[in-house]
Amino acid sequence: MSHGRYHPQFPGILNVRKSPDGLRASGPIVPLMEMVASSFKTCLVYVFPEDRLFGVQLPNGTWNGIFSLVQDQKVDMSGVPLIMSPERIKVFDAGEWIQSAFRSIVHLRPTPEADILGFVKPFTMQVWGLFLVTMFFVWMCLWATQSLHRSNVREKGGSTLGGTRAAVGWTSFLWAYVHPLAQPSAWLPRGGVRLVAGVWLLLTLVLAQMYRSNLKAMMILPRLPLPFDSLEELIESGISCYVVSSTKFHNAILGADSDSQFGRLRGQLVVHNDLPRATRDLIQGKHAAIAAHFSLLNIVHSIFRNTGTCPLYFASETIQPEWNYFLYQKASSWRPKVDVIIRRLRESGILDRLFLEEQWDARHCLQGGSSDLLANRLRALEFKDYYGVLMMYCGGMMLAGMTLLMEMLLGGISLTHGSSIIYPFVSLSPARVPWIAAPPAASAGLK
Repeated sequence: MSHGRYHPQFPGILNVRKSPDGLRASGPIVPLMEMVASSFKTCLVYVFPEDRLFGVQLPNGTWNGIFSLVQDQKVDMSGVPLIMSPERIKVFDAGEWIQSAFRSIVHLRPTPEADILGFVKPFTMQVWGLFLVTMFFVWMCLWATQSLHRSNVREKGGSTLGGTRAAVGWTSFLWAYVHPLAQPSAWLPRGGVRLVAGVWLLLTLVLAQMYRSNLKAMMILPRLPLPFDSLEELIESGISCYVVSSTKFHNAILGADSDSQFGRLRGQLVVHNDLPRATRDLIQGKHAAIAAHFSLLNIVHSIFRNTGTCPLYFASETIQPEWNYFLYQKASSWRPKVDVIIRRLRESGILDRLFLEEQWDARHCLQGGSSDLLANRLRALEFKDYYGVLMMYCGGMMLAGMTLLMEMLLGGISLTHGSSIIYPFVSLSPARVPWIAAPPAASAGLK
């Protein structure tokens, strides 16, 4: 083959680079194949296909890529592990499995941005829900107890200071609501519900302190708005996606029904065999990529080793879990001999070690899953961090203003109503309010 314009085709498995004396190979396959060759005391020669493809079956029944080399008996076995399919099993024999594999979706990591919902992040949604349920329970207990207390007082002929039943319910709600906001209340619970009220006061005090202590940290922590996290979301986003040409996955997409998931992805494909260009476009965010997970890990490993950054993220959904094998000609005498060596290396852990060495630095980018180490660094608060709090504040002010305006229009604001004074929580007679008592009588000696 020509060495003038060669690009490595098997990242993470077999890396080929041009040198003055020809092509040089590196990667986990090189020491593996050297172990196999030394066990048989034979020499090892790498043969690369002219088209630099894994290989597919052509309409005339022949194969291209690596499969053509095996089929035409130009090589004794494939030099890289390959995935089997029903069509391939009819023509080739598969040896011991080398590694379990699956395909991952990778894309440029988005830029961290301020989280306007940071003010609700100090607690999880489960804690917020439990808090609201508890507040509702306290409100109902207060309402029921105060209503029962009001009825007992009336039966004994006493006077009640709690107003109507609706006023008692509203007063109980305000008492249960204002204490989590650290606001005072002019009304105190009465009767047997005081124990529930005391526990509620203690609980709201603890929760309020915990919320304040975690609020700043949650507001500083940015969020990563991922464009997609699954294959379906990738299709809905319309982002272009790179796949390696003439692979089993590529053929599955081309042969899929147009209404299927793979069929809908077909219009977003970017297909070529220039892997350096694909890697460069991937880092620049021009497209996503779907490829074997170990190949993508090798790319992340190389980027981190060269730049110390993690510009890519992996979607949580994986595609097509499969097994990789060395392929042989039908009834090849090499297959049982090589299988014994592969099995021993795999069971001893040497095989896994060989592949992990080519992905060692990728672990720095995978420790946080879809989050980046840069996303957790300290940063100054932006004005956008306060959007959520300001919207809540403005919404409350608008609601209060509308309520005040409606009360003014309906004539509901009055210091006196009949012979009673209307407070926010209770209705009291003027005689019971010390500072509104009748003025003292004038002295007889004064005119």
